[in-house]
Amino acid sequence: MNGARALRLEPGVNAASGSIQLWAFPLGADGQADATRKPVVLTGIDLGELRIGPIKPNKDKGACCEIFEGELLSRDPTKREALINRQYADLQQLGVGSPLRLWKHDFTVAGKIDPGKLARIAGAEVFISLPQAQELFGKGEVVDTIYLKLKPEADPKELERRIKGLLGDDTIITTSSHLLAQAAGFEVLQQSLIQAFGLIVLIMVLLLVAKAAASSVHERTREIGILKAVGWKDSEV
Repeated sequence: MNGARALRLEPGVNAASGSIQLWAFPLGADGQADATRKPVVLTGIDLGELRIGPIKPNKDKGACCEIFEGELLSRDPTKREALINRQYADLQQLGVGSPLRLWKHDFTVAGKIDPGKLARIAGAEVFISLPQAQELFGKGEVVDTIYLKLKPEADPKELERRIKGLLGDDTIITTSSHLLAQAAGFEVLQQSLIQAFGLIVLIMVLLLVAKAAASSVHERTREIGILKAVGWKDSEV
């Protein structure tokens, strides 16, 4: 979390939060992680700063909220609680209060969330508190994603330069303008695919009509020959 703490002190930063995403592999017969089995994708979230980040607290269970059943994670460090997404809950037949084993630790399902409303950058099957995720990882207070909320007067370009100077040039920075551009690009691609699909359908329909007409003519060749033999004109045929 040192990076998030340092960025909170940067001019123009209103709030900063971090998260870490891990794979929790099931344990094998030897008590070690079995990498041959499907892991659980989990994300550790910062409960101390919920204004930004992948999970928002409930506001009277309104449409703005991701949690549709149960409650947000407890801030009590002695409680091991988890939020699970709808698909994972249905697949594993888990509900609020169900036990959940993550690697060598037992958790309790505190609530269910709708993954369709989450930030794609932090999509996961299970969400736990950041300190508990860092404990599972065993590398100290580290995060792999930092969320920033800027002040209105902040200069994003200058702040981006300062962030790379603090965290390194290999840091990947995604802004709201980048997300909007990606969304617009996806919409254009979607429209192009729809137009291409429509064109393919039209061509197939035309081919089917042409095939039906040709088949009809072919099937009646003998009748047409008889009509022409008895003196019918082409226009009459």
